[in-house]
Amino acid sequence: ATETTDEVHRLHCLFKIAEIYEEKIGDDSKAQERYWHVLELSATFLPALRALGRIFQRREDWSSLVNLYLREAEAIADSGHWLDVMGRVSVLQEEKLGALDAAARTWEMVLEKMPDYLPALRALARLHYRRGDWAALAAINLREAALTSDPQTVAALLHKTGEIYEDRLATAEDAIRCYRGALDHVPNFLPAMRSLGRLAARRGAWKEVVETELLEAENVA
Repeated sequence: ATETTDEVHRLHCLFKIAEIYEEKIGDDSKAQERYWHVLELSATFLPALRALGRIFQRREDWSSLVNLYLREAEAIADSGHWLDVMGRVSVLQEEKLGALDAAARTWEMVLEKMPDYLPALRALARLHYRRGDWAALAAINLREAALTSDPQTVAALLHKTGEIYEDRLATAEDAIRCYRGALDHVPNFLPAMRSLGRLAARRGAWKEVVETELLEAENVA
């Protein structure tokens, strides 16, 4: 429901009292209690949310700060501001709490709203790497490759993903598909040629080895 003028005035008065406890009296406990009282009356009152954030940051109460940011995110309409807050949540989860799974879920929430947001894909890729979730990392790399226009960048991503399939997941067919995809985007991409030659030799496919060696020789020359 829309707050009346009197209710808004009351909120600002209560908020001012909390500010006095925080800034003039220096009593964070009393200030925190008063800020929560404001939020009981108006759950998305951003000045109170941000003030509590300051207190939690000073106390290094990272779990409470994460929960507060998530609550703030629910009150934000602007997508840029929302992204900034969700990014702060993920940084705290990863760097202060060591909660890599939670940080990954935060970026997945971002991607649910903004599936093409490359910074979120790259952050999630880094987290999957740290967690050793190789299948998820391969899938994220492929999503990023599909959204990327630069052929060299796409080839590098596909080659990196092929290495994950080859070395971490032991799925040679998927690796070959990625290496060939890299060459589709950049026909003289030497790392993909060498990787295909290596896999061909491992399978005893010597004609393919010869073809990749000849192709590499032509491009090196």
